[in-house]
Amino acid sequence: MKKDDPILDLSPLEQRSEGIRDWLTKNGRGCFEEQKHTRADTQEKIYWHYGYLAALTDVLNFLSRELRGQTVADTNQNWASDRTDTYN
Repeated sequence: MKKDDPILDLSPLEQRSEGIRDWLTKNGRGCFEEQKHTRADTQEKIYWHYGYLAALTDVLNFLSRELRGQTVADTNQNWASDRTDTYN
């Protein structure tokens, strides 16, 4: 990003985070309290790392588009089209 560039529009990331949090609240009863992903040698830990990798990839792709100078509208459209999962 250049010095003169405006601050990145992080609203797509914030909206996605809120959507996932809402979905987990409705569908993942107990996951916030149980924290099974922190236990060694569990399937939950594997899936947690997979999800974390997917999230990092999403954020890197989002930032890469921003750094290439795509408009916010282009970025939001591409962000939505990158997703194959739904949290609704």
